[in-house]
Amino acid sequence: LSRKERRLLEAQMADDFRTRYGCSWRVGSQLRQGEGLLPSRLLLARGDAGEVIGCVGIEAALLDPIARRVLPARNAEVRLQTELAALTLHPSEQARWERLSELYVTRQRGLRPLVSELLPACTAAALLTDLAVSPAWRRRGVARHLCGHGERLCSDWGLPGLALKVEEANGAARRLYGGLGYEEVFRRDDEMATRVARLPAVTRADTARTLLRNVPSSVLTLAKRAEERKNVRE
Repeated sequence: LSRKERRLLEAQMADDFRTRYGCSWRVGSQLRQGEGLLPSRLLLARGDAGEVIGCVGIEAALLDPIARRVLPARNAEVRLQTELAALTLHPSEQARWERLSELYVTRQRGLRPLVSELLPACTAAALLTDLAVSPAWRRRGVARHLCGHGERLCSDWGLPGLALKVEEANGAARRLYGGLGYEEVFRRDDEMATRVARLPAVTRADTARTLLRNVPSSVLTLAKRAEERKNVRE
């Protein structure tokens, strides 16, 4: 990539990270319609001089075994908010709403019981995303270190397990995740994967163009159970 293309790509990725990881659990005592229910974090690894040498994202998600899909935080949020909004339409559901609000507050903010109540066919889990390590720091345990912190955060959130998506052709990533205990649960041949593609020369001056392209790919969903941690507060 040219210097201009690299700056453009960095700006696009920064916007995406702000959108996906710029929010967190609300601190408070009531569940209110329209508020975010699903947490997300971007974890960074730093080198000796404080420079960023790696990152991994983790967000609450829903596993849908019927559709054999993982719904990331933004999509899962829509599903949950739709179900919650439906409760407000019926006065007879007020007691149920209050009970769900209590679950949200007292049980790690109640995501697991909330999903069980509103979407019983789905399972709440943490989704590991955006794992990346600087080339100079690869094969030094940074990726395992980041994944380990993601797993601990999953336990802190009270979620039963973790999931991630990896392209079938990415043998190196599959070996890494296999060594960490992840096992295949879903496979889909109609997924899309993101690629970085250079802009044609005639359009490289157009900063509104994106360098990210979605291409068809066979994608595996891997998952593992989270280790239980007692008396943990976020």
